[in-house]
Amino acid sequence: MSAIFAVRLGFIFQTFNLLDSLSVIQNVMMVKRFAGAGKKEARKTSMEYLARFGVDKLANMFPPKISQGEKQRVAIVRALINGAGLIIADEPTGNLATKQGMEVVDFLSRSSRDENRCVIIASHDGSIVKYEDRVMHLTDGELQ
Repeated sequence: MSAIFAVRLGFIFQTFNLLDSLSVIQNVMMVKRFAGAGKKEARKTSMEYLARFGVDKLANMFPPKISQGEKQRVAIVRALINGAGLIIADEPTGNLATKQGMEVVDFLSRSSRDENRCVIIASHDGSIVKYEDRVMHLTDGELQ
């Protein structure tokens, strides 16, 4: 069961769920280590992914000291780092300014396309529809 969550499924929370007592790199490495990677490999891969998402300069900072957009990018890195084929994002733009939100959706869209991942986004934000391949609507718990 843990292999499914460690490797096959990545989850991006609306509220980021980064651990404030861990640095950015430690927040990301924790997921890689949980999947069985050694410390050296986890650090190297984490830094590569942080660089890819433009937040590598924050590696030694702690979540309370970084912006909302930076927190969301770190949360995306954490979800993608183990190569999960399925990424579930719960309101990934909910706590972000419009520009930051569109950057996040663009990151997820590119990841889906370039790395052949399935990305499911649950959102009330209608402006992200243009990025999506398929849109489904739920109203009062019923699929429309």
